[in-house]
Amino acid sequence: MEVLISGAIAALLTFFDIARTFYIPSGTKRRVPFLLWAIFFVLVNGALACLLYQAVKDFSSLSSYNPYLKAILVGASYLVLIRSKLATIKVQNEEVPLGLEYVYNGAKEFVYKQMNRISTKALTEEAATLAGQKTLKELASTASAYITNNSLLSDQEKTARKAWLLKILQDATTDEEKRTTLATYLLSERM
Repeated sequence: MEVLISGAIAALLTFFDIARTFYIPSGTKRRVPFLLWAIFFVLVNGALACLLYQAVKDFSSLSSYNPYLKAILVGASYLVLIRSKLATIKVQNEEVPLGLEYVYNGAKEFVYKQMNRISTKALTEEAATLAGQKTLKELASTASAYITNNSLLSDQEKTARKAWLLKILQDATTDEEKRTTLATYLLSERM
């Protein structure tokens, strides 16, 4: 049971990282491959955390802990441990880390590139569709209301986003570009 707790915590932390990093497409055509890559990466990290728990559960420094607390500690520290480097060597004027970090970063970069391609295509298509359906005034009004009503933004962030919105509206670009920019913001919350 404890091994599963470690895996679940590492998987959850990986999921949070993916959700924070990417726009998750809503269209079924792009959502399925995106979710498959995400699930794959979450499960791999969960499985590796389970293996890590099995490897360290009997260490003397952890022996005094309750097994569930030990599992939580291993699961929560998995990403820190997997990203640790033993040493750094210089290869052609570039520093290369030695250790699991190099392998983990390479795998993460590969998976994240696949997810990013899917996410970017989906966001571009969805923003173009939304921009084609709404007028600039409608998109600006919706964006303004969204900023005002967003409880997760501080007053300073709201002010900065309202200033960004005003800048977009006053920009010398075409209405189509402005609509696409505002549609992208409404879909992804990215300025």
